[in-house]
Amino acid sequence: MSIDFTELRYPWLNFIDFWFNGYWTELSAIHLVIASFFIFYLFWNIVLRSDLLLEFRLAILYFSLTVFNNPSFNIVGLSPNEIFGSAAILVAIIKGGNYFKRHASLVVIGLFIAFTASALHALMAALVYPDLTPDFATIILKIAVNLKILVLAGNLFIIGIELKRGVGLSELIRSILASGTFALLMYMVQIFIFSIGIVPYGTYFDAGFIGIPSFGSVSIERGHFGKFITPYFPFFLYAFIAWKTKWRFLLYLVVGAINFSASSIFFFLYGLFLSGLFFYRSWSRRNFFAISFFVITSVMLLLSYSNIYEGIVEKIITIAVQGDESQGGGRSFGLFLEYINAYPFGMGYSGSTLRTAPLLPEINAAYFAFLAQYSLLSFPLLFGFAFIWLNAIRLGSNQLIYRCFNIGVLMAPIIFATDILWFLPLIWLSMEINLSAKITQVVE
Repeated sequence: MSIDFTELRYPWLNFIDFWFNGYWTELSAIHLVIASFFIFYLFWNIVLRSDLLLEFRLAILYFSLTVFNNPSFNIVGLSPNEIFGSAAILVAIIKGGNYFKRHASLVVIGLFIAFTASALHALMAALVYPDLTPDFATIILKIAVNLKILVLAGNLFIIGIELKRGVGLSELIRSILASGTFALLMYMVQIFIFSIGIVPYGTYFDAGFIGIPSFGSVSIERGHFGKFITPYFPFFLYAFIAWKTKWRFLLYLVVGAINFSASSIFFFLYGLFLSGLFFYRSWSRRNFFAISFFVITSVMLLLSYSNIYEGIVEKIITIAVQGDESQGGGRSFGLFLEYINAYPFGMGYSGSTLRTAPLLPEINAAYFAFLAQYSLLSFPLLFGFAFIWLNAIRLGSNQLIYRCFNIGVLMAPIIFATDILWFLPLIWLSMEINLSAKITQVVE
């Protein structure tokens, strides 16, 4: 089955472009208009909480709004969560003294070391390979990309301090859950708009290119939405088990199954596999029937739209596994060798923003891109990550909070190896929660 439609991407560049050029008046953009009001609503409710430190409240918004990275929310080159995260660090710096006396977790220490190493290495790469930073705008962008690591470390530090005091975990989870749920609802709004004959902004072909639409919700596009919503999974799972928020979890499952992005569907299935592995003995009879109903429905969906999923699987095998570059993809070993030969000392950390070097094809394989950017520095960084990751896993604990966020921790290496999402905030937050949270903070 296929539907005849045309992709409709985002013609605006930022918040000002979206609002002052009238895009917000179109029904095709209604999901982003509603999302803008949600961001304000969340800000209003979180910031007005007098029983939490201001920097902690701002840090909550930093993590909660991770998936809200559509250009329509972009102000001075920053997404909403980056604005709130920067503000949280600024408040903490202004307060000064007490923060510098606190003990940081292994996650925070590791990220501070990664930032320092990345910044120095990027400076060296810029001096050795001047073609990587041909103009002032590129230099600023390179600095900004590296500073994102520092912002992440700083916000984890703020969150970790409060979690160790036994404060704020419930509020943090509820805010992240609200943001993730809203993002999923906006995906459903796009489906509704499409069903009445209007193509919403952020409509894309499926990953298998069969002709079924996928949507970007509040994110940059369907692939980014799928990847950025993936780390919300442990929060939805915890709320489902501890707080009985069944409809939210079901919504997550439905959107995860129909968002036809190759990597995000892979992450989605891996998360379900881990949750089954951790909780198969503790499902109640009602939960068992609910899960069984979803599995049966998913099988029916697979059979009905098997050509779509076949296309996705073929894309994964052809591009990611076999490294076929005949139709692009940027994942072959040969392309990796081109980068290593051109820049043996590494390009310096560039994230996904500046991953492609001048006169070379686009590189998209996360593991190749990591080595191409960090070169020999990648090995101690990977060793450090492995050390943090092993310490963040609490496989021996039967406490619900740890069992849920173990899933987030165990998903991290798969996400890192599959996509250039090495410093996605919520991935690291799962590790911080496992290392810093106190069981008494949340009623299970």
